[in-house]
Amino acid sequence: DALSPQGALSNSLLCLTKRERAVLYLLNDEALTQIEIGEQLGISINTVKSHLRSIYQKFGVTGRTETIEYAANAGHLVTVLPWSKVN
Repeated sequence: DALSPQGALSNSLLCLTKRERAVLYLLNDEALTQIEIGEQLGISINTVKSHLRSIYQKFGVTGRTETIEYAANAGHLVTVLPWSKVN
C-alpha cells in the first residue's frame, strides 16, 4: 500500500533514476569514497555529489548513513541495480 510507511519508502526508491540507484548501490559499500564511486561508474566526483544531493532530497535525509538506513528499512538495498547494469 502506497500510503503505508513501507509503501512510502518503496515509492521514494522507485523515483530514483537508474544512475541514482547505481550510486546508492555503491554508497552501501562503506569502503568506497565519492571519488571511487565516480570511478566505478565512469562519472566525475561532481556528478556523484549531484546524484547524492538528489537522493538525499528524495529520501528526506542529510547524509550517507541516513541514506543507507532509509534504503535498508525499505528492504531495497539488495535489489538496487548494480552499476554494471546501468546505461
